[in-house]
Amino acid sequence: MSADPTNDSADSPLTLQGMSGGRRRKRGPNVTVLVISVLGVLGAGAGYMALKKGAHALPAGAVAKGVPSISEAQRCLRNGNIPCAEANYIAYLRQYPDDARANAMLAIVLTGDGRHKEALPYYRKADALGIDTYDFYANQARSLEATGDVDGAIKANYRALDIVPSLVDVRGSLADLLVRKGRADEAINLLESFDRSLEDQGHTPYFTAKVSRIRAGRGGAAAQQAAADAAVTAAAGKLAASDAPAPGKGETRVPLKRGPGVLYVPVKLDGGIEADFTVDSGASQVSLSEDVFRELVRQKKLGQSDYLGSGYAVLADGSQVPAEMYNLHSLTVGDRTLHNVTAVVARGRQGQLLLGQSFLRRFKSWSIDNHKKELVLKD
Repeated sequence: MSADPTNDSADSPLTLQGMSGGRRRKRGPNVTVLVISVLGVLGAGAGYMALKKGAHALPAGAVAKGVPSISEAQRCLRNGNIPCAEANYIAYLRQYPDDARANAMLAIVLTGDGRHKEALPYYRKADALGIDTYDFYANQARSLEATGDVDGAIKANYRALDIVPSLVDVRGSLADLLVRKGRADEAINLLESFDRSLEDQGHTPYFTAKVSRIRAGRGGAAAQQAAADAAVTAAAGKLAASDAPAPGKGETRVPLKRGPGVLYVPVKLDGGIEADFTVDSGASQVSLSEDVFRELVRQKKLGQSDYLGSGYAVLADGSQVPAEMYNLHSLTVGDRTLHNVTAVVARGRQGQLLLGQSFLRRFKSWSIDNHKKELVLKD
């Protein structure tokens, strides 16, 4: 495969870089990626988020003359100039048509720009050349579905899950496609088997509501089963709410700071940066502000290898903002340190420091002692 002499791989904004299937399989599924309710379908990295800002590329046959350079194409992406990026990718592929990564990148860019039919030849070429990454298949599935090839989209999503089984967005989309094809039992098994693996590891099932909706949509005995499941879930929730464990071994109490309508707890990130986080049980993930994220990158506490995907974060007012997900190597509250904690970074002023469920749910129980103004963590 020919190489771009100007390509600086460290500048690549696309998740394709460094995400080979072999490497992913060696790492195995990362349970910190499992519950990502704030995320949409995986994008192609930080630069790719510019596609969501409304830029629309010219038809591939009418783009301006480009520079045959992958790194220049990536710089165009980071600047939100999609026609420029496409022109550079196309110019590069005219010289190096068998570059698998360049074909894959251009395909993903076209998918993000809604030009699914144009993207498909590049997906086929990259696939034939041996590209094998989860984000490649997840985006290929989007274009296949958009062009009416539901069977192809199902196969592509399965291939993405073969590489990273913990992609909940891909798994959910695949289940929807299976239902469309009349394969509801297969969809339910796909979701329930995943939830069982979560429970085995001490986590809350993720797809309970979706499974109930699928069963209810089938009617008859399946609908009755869905109603029974919902009743059991509601009863379990009431029981958990009324069950207040007595203080015992393995309890940590952390003093809280009271702000205007919120409570803050001191947090240490990756053994370095200290900051006050809002305790927010409604946030599915720990959330970082952009300034704290940049400081972690500056101190080399976070890098490209810690990037887990991109999509949108849902704010308290229900609005969505572009977000990226990273793996924090450690997060310390009081004398408790947890490793491999998922955190989302919302760009711009919307970014907040939230101590969400990706930290809190790792404990057997947690609570706030309003009288003593303490966060109580129990193993």
